[in-house]
Amino acid sequence: PRDSTQQRDFFANDKIQMDAAEPGDLHFFGKDGSVTHVGFSTGGKGILHSQGFVKEESLDSGHKSVNEKLIDIYLSTYTIQRKFRP
Repeated sequence: PRDSTQQRDFFANDKIQMDAAEPGDLHFFGKDGSVTHVGFSTGGKGILHSQGFVKEESLDSGHKSVNEKLIDIYLSTYTIQRKFRP
């Protein structure tokens, strides 16, 4: 899938809780259900994404590298494991 909405739709049957995310799973962000941003999970609430440059941050409000703006627009998390595991 080319854009972030298509990516979310591709994984529609693989939605998981944010805390259950494993490295490589996908966190989606946006407003009113429309996806505007996606990042790779580094495990749980950790995220690797690009907003001008690549950075590693957290979706945990108690973490020192928290990104509150992303928490505010968080939509959902999907596992890639079910699609790509042999």
